[in-house]
Amino acid sequence: MDRLIATIMTMVFATIGLPPSAAAKLTSRQQAGQRVVYSYAGLTPPPELLQGIRDGEVAGVIFFKENITGIDQIHGVVDQLNTANQQSPVKAPLLLMTDQEGGLVRRLPGAPVLSAKQVGQASNPIAAAEESGTTAGENLRSAGMNVNLAPVLDVYRQPGDFLDQFQRSYSQDPATVKDLGRGFVTAQQRITGVAATGKHFPGLGSAAAQENTDLGPVTLNVPLDTLRTVDEQPYTAGAKLV
Repeated sequence: MDRLIATIMTMVFATIGLPPSAAAKLTSRQQAGQRVVYSYAGLTPPPELLQGIRDGEVAGVIFFKENITGIDQIHGVVDQLNTANQQSPVKAPLLLMTDQEGGLVRRLPGAPVLSAKQVGQASNPIAAAEESGTTAGENLRSAGMNVNLAPVLDVYRQPGDFLDQFQRSYSQDPATVKDLGRGFVTAQQRITGVAATGKHFPGLGSAAAQENTDLGPVTLNVPLDTLRTVDEQPYTAGAKLV
């Protein structure tokens, strides 16, 4: 078991750019903190968060709509967080992220303009997905962020359901979702250097319109075979891009 834990720790720290030799020198609080992404209320990061970053006990920060009024404002916040991180004993970049899916779900003003559903309905969906991924990455990079919590790889079931009511799913066809998600991820990561995040594994495509993941867990009553062949299928392409 100890060997397994050591192997997992090595993989985690390699992901954030910290060599195992450096990770071994961290305190238990720092090792735990390097697995946690924090959020905060309002437009100004609290002193406690900045101190946690200086102490090496924060892996990253996620920004929500309430944290952002514009590119210049949030870039100033990012600069403040990075300045604190320069004092950290953990010599790895902060993971700075938000949800820049496109369409109705954009934390930053600007690109990508098209929603996932609009991408799926475009005359050239692959090109539209690649354009969305590229422009999303460029927008995030201009704000100083390095992770996008997108694209959505869920396969929606019914018009107006949990995902479709906000146009967050590319298609009802898992193969189409896989291809368009791969286009978004590949373009964003290779062209802009901003990391992508496929979500919401194992899939929220069967969730009903009245569901709300902000208020509590969602139970998906689907057969295991459906989960494997429909909901999880788009992730098989994304895993190969890591």
